[in-house]
Amino acid sequence: MKIQQLRHFLLVVEEGGFRAAAEHAHRTQAALSASIKELEKSLGKP
Repeated sequence: MKIQQLRHFLLVVEEGGFRAAAEHAHRTQAALSASIKELEKSLGKP
């Protein structure tokens, strides 16, 4: 688990979705989604 992954997760929650969070983070939705997927994987969530 990386701090950046947690930040991305919190940003999705705070912004209410991936699109707004991606714009806020200056990332693509795909990059943000991949970060969240890696976080889930590290926590044992399929």
